[in-house]
Amino acid sequence: MTEHIDRDALRKLTGRSGDEELVSYTLLLSEALDQAEARIKAVRDVLDQEAPDPDIATRVRSDMIRRALEG
Repeated sequence: MTEHIDRDALRKLTGRSGDEELVSYTLLLSEALDQAEARIKAVRDVLDQEAPDPDIATRVRSDMIRRALEG
């Protein structure tokens, strides 16, 4: 997983740098990444339960992760 982005620190930067758009965009990207990682984890958890065969799980996992990221 990725390194956690400190949202409070980014919000504090808004007042200091005056670049609210950049901070806002960074927060949106961070939230989208968190959601994508949560979807990937959920898919992996389900696959671990339903497809214990490693070869099958790997193929199915890559397809499901791709779909989860798309949307």
